[in-house]
Amino acid sequence: MTILACTVGGSPEPLVTAINSCSPSLVVFFCSDDDPATGSSGSYTQVNGKGRGKRETETIPEQAGLEEDRYEVVKVPTDDLDAVYRIIAETLDALRKRLPDDD
Repeated sequence: MTILACTVGGSPEPLVTAINSCSPSLVVFFCSDDDPATGSSGSYTQVNGKGRGKRETETIPEQAGLEEDRYEVVKVPTDDLDAVYRIIAETLDALRKRLPDDD
């Protein structure tokens, strides 16, 4: 089984292409959380809310045909690179422990 870990932000098309090409058993989306300083929504809305791109009404999972049990969303802060790195590293480590036989 294959796990695809990807960051979300900008155009969703490369992510949809990667998901369709790799056919992963699990996709982990690393997404920015809402920014309280600016009031802007985080990139998680491309996964769990209104999409962005050519098909604005569809989320990335909808565009890629991913069922809810085949993806996870991990939110990271918008302006704290150290925290983002820590969260991603801890998540990947936990995935290795949880699914040791997956690529």
